[in-house]
Amino acid sequence: MRSIPASPKRNQACQRLRSLLPNEIRLFIEAQAAEQGCASAGEYPLALVREAQLRQAKAGIDAKLIEALENGPATPMTREDWDELEREVWERDRQERAGS
Repeated sequence: MRSIPASPKRNQACQRLRSLLPNEIRLFIEAQAAEQGCASAGEYPLALVREAQLRQAKAGIDAKLIEALENGPATPMTREDWDELEREVWERDRQERAGS
């Protein structure tokens, strides 16, 4: 698991959460954190949430790939397709810059 930078607010929240957990669960989290190479026990639940977010994102990508496969065979990109894609990207960039 990847190390997550500490912050005072996060440390306080982790301390509060730890104080609310039954001892058995707290010990399990501490053991898992050490086994996974987390810097602290509070980092372990955060890493689990990030992993769940990653799984959810991958599932979304998989669903889109399956949808694309079910829509029939792919067709080669034409010069017009590339030009339209470029126009869309530049337009999106322009809108984002205007909104900043």
